[in-house]
Amino acid sequence: MDDLNDNTILAKLYIHICQDGSIYFLDFDINPIVGDWGDVDRLKEELKALTEEEALLEYSLDDLEDEPTEEFATALELLNEYEPKVMSEAPHPALHGYYKSYRTFIYKAYDFAEMDVAGLEALLRMNEQFISEADNASSDYEELVASKDKLKEDLARAQHDYQRLREIVLELCIEAEGAEQ
Repeated sequence: MDDLNDNTILAKLYIHICQDGSIYFLDFDINPIVGDWGDVDRLKEELKALTEEEALLEYSLDDLEDEPTEEFATALELLNEYEPKVMSEAPHPALHGYYKSYRTFIYKAYDFAEMDVAGLEALLRMNEQFISEADNASSDYEELVASKDKLKEDLARAQHDYQRLREIVLELCIEAEGAEQ
């Protein structure tokens, strides 16, 4: 492994465990640039698959400012329980220039996340308008109410993703301000 350069991706999966217990998953086989958020149930599934495949894991952890949440502690326990082959404990991608080459993609993802939130908010408003005008006894009414619940879930997820990307973008901005010109 000594002859591998820094640009070689060895890990199959990168995860970042946040202080609040949410987990960012970046599967290099699916998309090495854009990942998604999950929970400890998904982490358990991913770790089981990694262990079975004997694939490599790269992970990072938020610096804890307070006591760890139950979800954060559970995620760490799962890492110890499954003992996947760990390539490295990496810094958070936004720190120490770890993914500087992905800066453009991170900014674009942030822009798309912002549009996603705005679009879902608009869809939810339209849905609520349709519900207010629908006949309560119709089958359409039940579908509209069900879709409203789904839209609310999607909006909450999109707002969470947007907030996390915003934090990463802020870290990148702070890093850029402190960099030597």
